[in-house]
Amino acid sequence: MGKNEALWRSRDRSFNDGRWQYILCDTEYSSGTYGFESTGADADHFRTALEDHPLFASAIRNPSFQKLFLDALHTIGTQNLSYEAVDTALESYTAQWLPLIKDYYLRFGDTSDKWEESLQFTRDFFRDRYTSIITMAEADIAELQAE
Repeated sequence: MGKNEALWRSRDRSFNDGRWQYILCDTEYSSGTYGFESTGADADHFRTALEDHPLFASAIRNPSFQKLFLDALHTIGTQNLSYEAVDTALESYTAQWLPLIKDYYLRFGDTSDKWEESLQFTRDFFRDRYTSIITMAEADIAELQAE
């Protein structure tokens, strides 16, 4: 496990039937915020997960899990984190935070250009990410099924 993820379960079966729980946090790096190629919309994080996370690599070999995973990826990519949903949220946050951000950058000797640049990286990422990741995930799963 990395420093931004955790896996746990309660031995008290009254809590979620004692099933394993997974949490992933501090994810802005992986959503294009900083404009790095390694975190761009076409970065194959699905392949990275297969290579770096043995629990996921094992689970994704199960056909039932594959379907659940692809269905969840589809829902997240077309609804929760669609370009339109993200852009609407960014506009709302910008209206609320921009006056504070300008003061923040003035205080620490920078300009608010970083804010706009970061927003644009994030918009670009979410504009292209779903198409990229669903294509990669489906191809990698098909490859696993062929093994």
